[in-house]
Amino acid sequence: MAAFDKEFVDLEWEIPETDNGEPITGYLVQRRDVTKSAFIQQGKTDAKTLNLRASKLIAGTQYMFRVFAINSIGQSAPAELKEPVTAKVPFDPPGPPVKLRAEEVTKASAMIRFESPEDDGGSPVTGYYVEKKLDGKWAKVNRMAITVLELLLDDLDENCKYKVRVIAENAAGVGKPCSEIIFVARNDFDVPGKPEQPQVLSITETSAELSWAAPKSDGRSPITNYIVELRRKRDTKWKVANSGEKVTETKYEVKRLQKGEEFEFRVTAKNNVGPGQPSDPSKIVKYGLYCLFFGLNKLNELHVTKK
Repeated sequence: MAAFDKEFVDLEWEIPETDNGEPITGYLVQRRDVTKSAFIQQGKTDAKTLNLRASKLIAGTQYMFRVFAINSIGQSAPAELKEPVTAKVPFDPPGPPVKLRAEEVTKASAMIRFESPEDDGGSPVTGYYVEKKLDGKWAKVNRMAITVLELLLDDLDENCKYKVRVIAENAAGVGKPCSEIIFVARNDFDVPGKPEQPQVLSITETSAELSWAAPKSDGRSPITNYIVELRRKRDTKWKVANSGEKVTETKYEVKRLQKGEEFEFRVTAKNNVGPGQPSDPSKIVKYGLYCLFFGLNKLNELHVTKK
C-alpha cells in the first residue's frame, strides 16, 4: 500500500517468485468491506503493472484487499493485506484552539479572540467556527469558517451571561472544541457618576471659587477632567467655563463674570470612556453690585436667589 485518502487507496505488490512455467498475463485485485464476508472485484492490471488505485471507496469504511496473479492456467493464491485499511485522509483533524478570551466587552457586544491549535493534525488549519451555547445547546455563530483569529459578537443582551467555545477545521474535518469561556455582556468601563452639587465658596466682582464632591463612581476608570459650566439666569444654554483647560481637582475658579448678572454652575466628570451626567446646578448668585456692597463677605452673607 503506497497511499490512501477518504475515497481511494493506492495498492502495490511484487511479482510472484515463480510463474510455474507459464508467463503471467495480469493481476486481479479484490476488496472486501470488513463488515461483510464476500470479496468483490476492484480491478485488473496487465502483467507489467504492479499497482492499482482502488477508488470509489466510502470515507471512514475499513477495507481488506487481495491480489491474484493470472496466467493461462488460472490464478494464483492471493496476496492479502495483514490489516484492514480505512478510507480516510492521511492526517487527523486539528486540535482545539488555545487562549480563548472575550475582549472589548460591552453591554451589547464582545470581541472573541483565540490562538491557533498547538497541533494542526498534519494538515494546515483552513478555518474556525465560534459556537455559543443557547438553551443548553451549542450553535455555530458563523456558518462559514473564518480564517482570522477573532470574531465580533454584536447581538448580545445587557447583563446576560454567555458561554463560548471555538473549533478548528482542516482537510480532515473539524477537531475537538476548546474549553468554553463564560462572560457577562456589560461595559468593562463606564462613564463616571454624577458629581455632587457645586458650592460657591467665595466670590469677587468678576469671579467665583467653586467646590464640589467627586462622584460616587468613577466608572472603573480614573477621572481625567471635570467640565465646569455656567449659565446666566436668563439663558437656556450652558457655557463651558474651563474650555481648553483640564480640571482634575474638585475645585475651580470661574473668571470673567459679568457685573450685575445672576449665574448658576454645574460640573460634569469625564474619564476615558466619556463624560457622565452633569451635577445638579448650584444656587443662583448675583455678582458685581452685591460684591461691591458687601466686599469680600462670605457667601451666606450675600443675596442668594433661589431657582
